[in-house]
Amino acid sequence: PGQGNYKGVFLHPQHWPEDLDYKNKKIVVIGSGATAATLIPALVDGGCAKVTQLQRSPSYFVSRDNQGDWFYGFLRPILGDSIAYFLNRCRYIFMGQVFFEYTQRFPKSARKLVRDGIREQCPKDFDVDVHFKPKYGVWEQRVCLVPDGDFFQCLHQGKANVVTDEIQGFVENGIRTKSGQFLEADIVVSATGLSLQQNFPMSTVDVDVDGVKYNAPEHFLYRGCMLSGVPNFMFTLGYSNAGWTLKADLVSKYFCDMINHCESRGLGRFCPNAKGVEQAPDSNILGLESGYLKRTQHRMPKQGITQPWVQSHNVLKDYWRYKIMPFGSEIEFEHTVKGNNPKARL
Repeated sequence: PGQGNYKGVFLHPQHWPEDLDYKNKKIVVIGSGATAATLIPALVDGGCAKVTQLQRSPSYFVSRDNQGDWFYGFLRPILGDSIAYFLNRCRYIFMGQVFFEYTQRFPKSARKLVRDGIREQCPKDFDVDVHFKPKYGVWEQRVCLVPDGDFFQCLHQGKANVVTDEIQGFVENGIRTKSGQFLEADIVVSATGLSLQQNFPMSTVDVDVDGVKYNAPEHFLYRGCMLSGVPNFMFTLGYSNAGWTLKADLVSKYFCDMINHCESRGLGRFCPNAKGVEQAPDSNILGLESGYLKRTQHRMPKQGITQPWVQSHNVLKDYWRYKIMPFGSEIEFEHTVKGNNPKARL
């Protein structure tokens, strides 16, 4: 409310001006997600006077050492770079998956574990129960990764602080909250308000199959990377509970295997067939309770109740599905026939 009253700089992180001078400036970052968690330390390092994180509700922040790894350092002289890197990568994937499963099976214990870790890293006078006590469980929404704990270091330096409140309105030189606090700001960064694309995953691309326009809710997800009734098409939808690129790597390899499979057999078309698939009542494809997902669930592709029609969030199981399992019987293949090529087009 009242954004027009504000005389300072208002911007979104996705449209950051290259020539923005924020040295010795007071900055308010609105949001509690990963963008805010990583942007605030960067602003402090860049020389801002002070940065305030303004959040309506808290999130979970988890620190991870990003400056080296004892396990890799131990293995490298013995096994060489490649093998040591591969084993260390497997270790991180396994540990991440174990942590996620732990949060799902023991939610109360996981919540206490994460909040105790946050409390240890915050200044003694910092109110963790106000600023880092989400109403939801760990991994019900995305967990924010803090490299090397740099966000908490900013709190200790006094260069950053957190305000948990709602915005009453903008004023000429800052923001006033509903509790009556005034946050002076030369720059306001809006790191919130995420909105998912339309007609996932095609977004603004106009697609039709045999003259019928693609409409996401009419199709089922297959193995999390294909769509029923859409031939010769794959896309990447990463993990919500792990590194996004882990899924991208697996899907890319799977796509290459599919192309090689088709070329070696003279096949010109592959397409999942969802005939007889029972639709799941909840088609939340990322498995999170975040508001931006709930608001768009009705316009996303459908899911079934069993694999391979369910979006997977398990890296270890996906390794088996994408790299070892044969192509499923749900995929229909057709040989290349002159004059009978697939009619899907952009």
